[in-house]
Amino acid sequence: MLVPGHAPGQLAMLLRLPETGPVLLTSDAISRPAEIDEKFAGSMDEEAAVKSAARLMAIAEAENAFVIYGHDPQQWDEIKKAPHTYS
Repeated sequence: MLVPGHAPGQLAMLLRLPETGPVLLTSDAISRPAEIDEKFAGSMDEEAAVKSAARLMAIAEAENAFVIYGHDPQQWDEIKKAPHTYS
C-alpha cells in the first residue's frame, strides 16, 4: 500500500499468513515505534508521514497484526531471521 511522507513512492505491506496471521511490514514509513512520537522529523513530508503512520497503526489494530518496523534495533533481536520464517 502507498504510504507517502518518508519518501516518494514509499510502500508498506500487509501479509495475511496462514499460521502467523496478519503481519504489517512498515518499511521506512515507520522505521521504529519512537518515530511516531517524534512526528517523523526528517521525512520529506512530515505531515503526510504522520497521516500514513496513523493509517498503518489503525490497520494494524483492526487486523490485530504483528508489526515489523523498518529499522528497529530492539525488534531486530526478537524477530525471526533466515532460515526461520513466518508462515
